[in-house]
Amino acid sequence: MLIIGLIVIAALVVGTLGVFLVTTLQRDDLMRTGEQAQAVPLTDRFVSRTRNGHEYYYLVWAYTVDGREFTITGRDRHFSRASATSYIARLDGATTTVYYDPDDPSRAALGDEP
Repeated sequence: MLIIGLIVIAALVVGTLGVFLVTTLQRDDLMRTGEQAQAVPLTDRFVSRTRNGHEYYYLVWAYTVDGREFTITGRDRHFSRASATSYIARLDGATTTVYYDPDDPSRAALGDEP
């Protein structure tokens, strides 16, 4: 039973690492070969995700390609909605670069957040 448990744990770790590597490779590829646009933070939208029983908040960034608006979720996590809102207020008009696939602009990678 212990060996089965260890195999299950190992499979979960390898699976999680695999997803992380694929996501990282896709992001790196877009940053190397994609087109660029400037993104602005949306002041009224956040994405919340729960991890290990704690809720985190991520900014939503908007960018425009050929007159169409797209959104992408930020990578920097905030420990409360108030913290995320305060962070947006401090950005004061700052933008960040989005790297997108010209054939599918919804497929994008966010550059460094300010």
